[in-house]
Amino acid sequence: MQRIEVQPGDTVVKQGGEGDCFYVVGSGEFEVLATQEDKNGAVPRVLQRYTADKLSSFGELALMYNKPLQASVLAVTSGTLWALKREDFRGILMSEFSNLSSLKLLRSVDLLSRLTILQLSHVADSLFEVSFSNGQTIFNKNEGLSALHIIQKGQVRITFDRDLLSSPNVCSLKSDNPNEDDDQQTGKDLSVEKTEGSYFGEWTLLGEQMGSLSAVAVGDVMCAVLTKEKFDSVVGPLTKLSQDDQKIRDYPLDATKDSSKEIDISSLAKVSFTQLEWRTSLYSTDCSEIGLVLVRDSEKILSLKRFSKQKVKKLGKEAQVLKEKDLMKSMSSAVCMPEILCTCADQMHAGILLNTYLVCPLASILHTPLDEQSARFCAASVVTALEDLHENGVLYRGVSPDVLMLNKTGHLQLVDFRFGKKLSSERTFTICGMADSSAPEVIQGKGHGLPADW
Repeated sequence: MQRIEVQPGDTVVKQGGEGDCFYVVGSGEFEVLATQEDKNGAVPRVLQRYTADKLSSFGELALMYNKPLQASVLAVTSGTLWALKREDFRGILMSEFSNLSSLKLLRSVDLLSRLTILQLSHVADSLFEVSFSNGQTIFNKNEGLSALHIIQKGQVRITFDRDLLSSPNVCSLKSDNPNEDDDQQTGKDLSVEKTEGSYFGEWTLLGEQMGSLSAVAVGDVMCAVLTKEKFDSVVGPLTKLSQDDQKIRDYPLDATKDSSKEIDISSLAKVSFTQLEWRTSLYSTDCSEIGLVLVRDSEKILSLKRFSKQKVKKLGKEAQVLKEKDLMKSMSSAVCMPEILCTCADQMHAGILLNTYLVCPLASILHTPLDEQSARFCAASVVTALEDLHENGVLYRGVSPDVLMLNKTGHLQLVDFRFGKKLSSERTFTICGMADSSAPEVIQGKGHGLPADW
């Protein structure tokens, strides 16, 4: 971002002009003025004041498309602005996933297969390459292994104690040739050759140390290497991620007590937060979370989407939250949408009570590949959900395994409409959506419509 110093009275942007920058207030005070028609003619009015204390920013629409500015911004005092140009912003977006070869390597590691593309992109930036000559020892039984190695070129022969195969986190030690293990059942030590595109050492990312194994380069070898320290710094400990996912998977099994009872809708039309006992969080965003609640004085488990009022106000997302609520209400009759029972609020949260028992995000069941029948069912569920939305003129822009939720019967439910929009024309220009699955036309900012969801 470019630093811009301003003096009192300086015009930052002018109403009716064209803007191509997004501004963040570093210091000083700025006022937003717009000339509005009045019975006495055109009259300039102060609409808002921006200061650094309020974490103010303006001009975000200029990053998306070229449109005449609706107001002017003037400096009231001397101050500092940080500016990001549209062309730089789009360059950042387009280069975010430029490391496709590294992403493909990381995707091949079973332990990392559940990470999002955005997480893998950050991990890919932490990879470094190491070369080994023919016959060179990569590690021995005394040194041990300290990082994940993905073979980019050549072959690696790994010798290890048969007892290591009992560990659940050494999948890479199984032979690439299924007949090889059968020929080695007589010895204590086993040997396997890992080829280009395969990997070893994934257990190091979990903090585990394995003794009784060594590795030697067969020919010239090039490996992409990832240490646990680098991985933890960009994603967090794998052990914690695994524990969190396990809680999500296990909780519904323990909480299903009489939750299948028929719900008296009328009795839940005016529920307050004091009548709901928060049990567990299933999914969270920057200002909201979706979880399970127990209706007090009953044994009913329902789903609640609650918004943190403090975070909503701090991020200036009041209008977005209201828009999301209205979209959910308008689509509550769709098969993919749970029925909204009521809305409620207290000093800390605003909530939407849903007539469904959500279990987990779709991503939590994708740790291992789905069988063909399950994959077809999930794909068909997404297609059906999008068709329902599109028939009602709603653009979703949120198709991602991390956002799509499953209920206790295994059916897809849409409960996150942050990026949804009721289209009044064929095209919209807002750049938003899930980073993993944004369509090219969304990122390019040239306008997009319902086809962007596909």
